[in-house]
Amino acid sequence: MGRVAVRPPGRLLPLLLLLALLSGCAGGGAASASEDEEPQAPLLMEHGCLSMDLDGDGAEEAVRLYALQAADDLPPEALPPEGSDSRNLLFRWYVEAQIGDDLVTCDLNGRYYYYSPQQDQPLFFSIQDRQGASLVVAGLIPQSNGAGAGMLEVHVLSYDKGAFQVLELPLWSIQSVQAGMTAQITVPETGTVETLDLLQWLERGEGPLYEADGTLAWPCAPASWEEGDIYALLPAEEGIWTAQRLYGQALSDLMGYLVTHLTWDDGTPVVLEQYFDWRAQNDDEVLR
Repeated sequence: MGRVAVRPPGRLLPLLLLLALLSGCAGGGAASASEDEEPQAPLLMEHGCLSMDLDGDGAEEAVRLYALQAADDLPPEALPPEGSDSRNLLFRWYVEAQIGDDLVTCDLNGRYYYYSPQQDQPLFFSIQDRQGASLVVAGLIPQSNGAGAGMLEVHVLSYDKGAFQVLELPLWSIQSVQAGMTAQITVPETGTVETLDLLQWLERGEGPLYEADGTLAWPCAPASWEEGDIYALLPAEEGIWTAQRLYGQALSDLMGYLVTHLTWDDGTPVVLEQYFDWRAQNDDEVLR
């Protein structure tokens, strides 16, 4: 858990954010300087404004999510290793809040993302923890192309002593053991376990498929492609709901989801509920 109270780079951003925050949650959208003021100014886009009591004083503050476009002179070492080379698609994400006389900023990822405003809409909402304190949640899509499209990078922030606190978001791994048409799936970090009858996939008209040596290739025990990858996110009455994809032989072979209800107790993550969902066919169906 780390404390963050930094300002975004460039001369344009602090002034624009200050003007926006002083106006509450009205307005929004893209902002940029005129040619006479700042010809090379990067694009600044607002992607949400929350009215919430961030510091617990009983009064609501305006908390905003911004995407700042990379400058034309961004050095090559700052570029992400994957994706397009178009720098006009490179953005860095910030959360800003006006707390009294202080403008408090959190750089969500510390790096630039490839981001398409027409395709990738971030999630931005507030929740409460075990103590009833307000937390800020942002779900960002790291890139628009390549494997893992649709995966969310989730950031959960609290506020304490004049700075944002970046809260820990646990990562879950999957262990699977298959015996014939039965598989046991375990989440070692939480102890969640289920014995799965793989015959249900045959009833859907799929397989069975065998290797050249006669061993069963499909159906197979599900597993996660990457540890902790989140593809669906929703606020709960307390905390958040997340869903992690579970695959068979390939990324195109979606078998189900690991669903987790997570909250925080004085900054420490706590699992309230966790289960497997084998009925949802896509990210839009899970958590619904």
